[in-house]
Amino acid sequence: MSNIFPTFLFAFLLILIPIIGSYLQYYFSKKIFACIFIASIALLLPGLRGYHYAFNGIEFCLWYMVFLSGYTYCCKLKKPVRWFTGLICILLFIICVPGAYFIYFFGEGKIKSTWEGQGYQVVTLDRDLFFGSKDICYELEKYTQVPIFLKQVDEIKNADDNHCWVHFKQERFDFNACNPELSTKVK
Repeated sequence: MSNIFPTFLFAFLLILIPIIGSYLQYYFSKKIFACIFIASIALLLPGLRGYHYAFNGIEFCLWYMVFLSGYTYCCKLKKPVRWFTGLICILLFIICVPGAYFIYFFGEGKIKSTWEGQGYQVVTLDRDLFFGSKDICYELEKYTQVPIFLKQVDEIKNADDNHCWVHFKQERFDFNACNPELSTKVK
């Protein structure tokens, strides 16, 4: 997570789901929302096997479509009263805002750099731990046969930032953090 904006944007959009869903139910049929829900779930299924999309923001959009179409489909089944929609917005606000702060401050860290080459992507994360200590983490992700998916195949935690070479033992790949073009797959 490189900055706080995407976390709070997602929280804000989650809070708006009941409002948007209550208006969309008047313009589209149940079948359309059911199709959107099923298609979004189907596109999220590779995540169960450890894959993620190579493009940023696709999972965000798919999860939002799941929540929005699911809520709107439920509204089509039984029309909620307006105070119920407001109550759900307030409950989502109470849950999402502290959750967004928690994810931002105790999340996965900030992306320091990304390198792509030889069918791999190396992501360097800079994590701020408790009591001000820092942790450098290298994640090795491999492109699949369908090049829109990446799968994390190896991870080096607590890496020493003073050395240039990072050795990924599982995938037998040597990454040069000082000059990434020298990175090679060991045979």
